[in-house]
Amino acid sequence: MSIPLQIIFRGLLPSATTAAKIRKNAEVLNRYAGRIKDVQVVFEQLHWHHHPGNLFHLSIALTIGGHEIVVGGELAREDADIAINDGFGAMLRRLEAMAQVPDPDRAPSIPLHGTVKHIDTGSGFALVETPVGRHVRFHRNSLEGCVFDELRPGTPVRLDAFDRDTDGGPLATKVRALVPHHPSAAAVRTGVDQGAEI
Repeated sequence: MSIPLQIIFRGLLPSATTAAKIRKNAEVLNRYAGRIKDVQVVFEQLHWHHHPGNLFHLSIALTIGGHEIVVGGELAREDADIAINDGFGAMLRRLEAMAQVPDPDRAPSIPLHGTVKHIDTGSGFALVETPVGRHVRFHRNSLEGCVFDELRPGTPVRLDAFDRDTDGGPLATKVRALVPHHPSAAAVRTGVDQGAEI
C-alpha cells in the first residue's frame, strides 16, 4: 500500500506469513491513502489462564485529517486470520462513517440527512445525529422550514452546507427541517393558513 505501515508483534515471534496477511488486509485502506498519514498495527497473542487455548488480538491506529483513530479494543479472537479480518473490517467501517459527514475544507458539500438529537435553546445550538452515528451541530440562524423554539428531538433534517466548528469538526450552516408544515394556533384561528373565508 502507498501509506506507511508499521507492524508490531507482541506475545509471539514475528511471522512473515502473518505480516503478509496483515499487509493484504490493509489494502482496503487504499481508498483513503491520500489522507492517511501512517498506520500502526499491533498483532498480539494473549495468554489468559481462564481461557483454554490462545487468543489473538489485533489493534490498528492511524492518523487521518489530523485525527487519530484506534480500533481493536474488543477484537480478541481464537483464530488469527479472523482477528486480522475483523480488525481491518472495523477500521474500514469507522472510516466510512467519517466519510458520511462532508469535510468543510473540501468542496462541493453534499446534502446529508439526520435527526435532531439534542436542543439547547439557551445557546441556540442543536445536535444532529446521522444514520451512521456521527454528530453535527448547527445554530438556530441556520435553520429553515421550522422555528427553532418549536424544534423537537427526532425531527428529520437535511444538512446542505458546512463550515468548521470551534472544536475542528463540521458545523452545519444550512439546515432544513423535513417536517410537514403545521400552521400556528393563531393562524388556524384566523384561517390565514387554511385559505378559509373570513
